Amino acid sequence: INALYTVYTNLFIFDKNGKILALSKHSDEHFVGKVLNDEYIKQVLQNSDTSVYSVSSFVKSPLYNGVETYIYGASILSPDFSEVVGGIGVVFDSTPQFEAMLLDALPKDEKGDVLDNCFGVFADKNKNIISSTNKKYQTGARLNIDDEFFKLQNGIGFANIILFDGSYFAVGSRCSGGYREYKSDNDSYKNDVVAIVFIYLGQHSESLNIQQKKRDKSTSVSHNLEHEEFIEIATFFIDDKWLGVRAENILEAISVKGLTAVPGANKMLLGRTNYNGRTIDVITLRGELGLNHKDVHEDDQIVIVRLEHIENMPKQYGILVNELGEIPEVPLHRVDKLDSIVGGTELLGDMIVKPEVGQIDREMLVVIDPSKVIYKLVKKA
Repeated sequence: INALYTVYTNLFIFDKNGKILALSKHSDEHFVGKVLNDEYIKQVLQNSDTSVYSVSSFVKSPLYNGVETYIYGASILSPDFSEVVGGIGVVFDSTPQFEAMLLDALPKDEKGDVLDNCFGVFADKNKNIISSTNKKYQTGARLNIDDEFFKLQNGIGFANIILFDGSYFAVGSRCSGGYREYKSDNDSYKNDVVAIVFIYLGQHSESLNIQQKKRDKSTSVSHNLEHEEFIEIATFFIDDKWLGVRAENILEAISVKGLTAVPGANKMLLGRTNYNGRTIDVITLRGELGLNHKDVHEDDQIVIVRLEHIENMPKQYGILVNELGEIPEVPLHRVDKLDSIVGGTELLGDMIVKPEVGQIDREMLVVIDPSKVIYKLVKKA
């Protein structure tokens, strides 16, 4: 039977005392006679419903060469179904099976190879790694990224661009949603697993100070566009984060004088200000960028964004920035749509501008979609 189910490495039978009586894997016959006291074994022996199963925690097991795995168990009843006489255990082949699932989900190049520095992770909701295609992040270690990637309902995803371990990644996560009857609403077994894909965008250079970064970035995007299509992007900085919005969506930048806080507002809504006789919202993106709170400085500016074609939304709002950048003309061959890189609607970015081939500074310009910003503000309200 075991040969027909290659996702399992072993089947074993145990009696009502938890003693192993037989195994399908001949090399493990030395386990015959061993008494198992694991919690899932106790649950199996207390269960007389043959449609119910129990599962071990994801821990190291001698039945899987001392490596972490899940072991599934179900009870065996007497011929007259009057009592539990033992159980059957199924050892999941976790290492290759999880790795194969993750590799299948990663983006590939035209040769079918995984894109450089991209990797996938399975983790539980406590951020403990179950499997990873990157050997640097081992099973059992914690994955220290934002809680929003884990606090998800079943089948729901989240995506964002983050700075992780010295590099920028587009990261998408999704919480398990079950398969057929397995982990469905009718299944008593509950164990949410979060699948996370990291897509490499560029390196973060801590050795450069912020002003040097800004000079490098502001001079590395303009090109000779005589024979190329291009888009104009108005760029700005929030701390050392280099961001932009399509120039057609920007009206102007104004002073922070007159900015008024709104008591009880969510963290994205910094306050309101007067613009051309109208009161408009002013948004801070610091939280979305993983930056700590910082008081507004008199040199900060408010970039006025327009949303002329979005129904039931404010036509204008402001984004608080620390410094304005240039407005370069960017050739389309250097622009990638973010929704083609990682799925999900949670990303505030619309596109990224790639550096020229051979450039030492590999950080990229992230272009924000103004409509996604306001939708997220409304969602958090």
